[in-house]
Amino acid sequence: MEHYDNEQRLRILQERLGQIKNKQEVRQEQPPRVENTPTYPTYNPKATQSSDEDVIPAEEEKEKKSFGFPSKTFIRLLILGFLVGGGYYLYTNFDFNSLLPEKSKISEQILPEDIVVPLQYSLDFGAAKHLILLSSFGDESLAKSLVEQKITEGYAANYFFLPSVSNSNEQIYRVYLGPYFSQSEAKQWADTLEDESEILNL
Repeated sequence: MEHYDNEQRLRILQERLGQIKNKQEVRQEQPPRVENTPTYPTYNPKATQSSDEDVIPAEEEKEKKSFGFPSKTFIRLLILGFLVGGGYYLYTNFDFNSLLPEKSKISEQILPEDIVVPLQYSLDFGAAKHLILLSSFGDESLAKSLVEQKITEGYAANYFFLPSVSNSNEQIYRVYLGPYFSQSEAKQWADTLEDESEILNL
């Protein structure tokens, strides 16, 4: 009885092994099923488009994106160029001293006026370096008439426009006698005058 049970068990085991082998062969013959469904739901905005609209292929979309990149860079460089150019223009053409408070501007204007610059003449009469300065006139015709009067009285007289022969900006005509070679000679002629005069040594 024991022997029979073992034989029966062996036969049952062999049948099961055969069944398992048959199942494996059938599975190898059939290609495995691959599921295309994603593990989670995805949103596709193009799926919501109407059927009339053309769906742009992914390659064309990539081309558009790659085309947009250089234009963005160009626009950024253009803006940067404008900023740098504008900064340079302001730096070279804008007076930053205008931003200072008014008090400092007033003090700057007062200081130069307080300084008295000595009057320097550019007259050149060669060796004769002394003149007798007479009156000053704002009108040239008055200066000419005084020169003519002094010449008729026997003096060597003439006149000059002060800004053209000196560093002064005063718009006047000065009448003078001379020139004389020595200061003593100029003084002798000045003593003969009734009007006030001044000896100028060049």
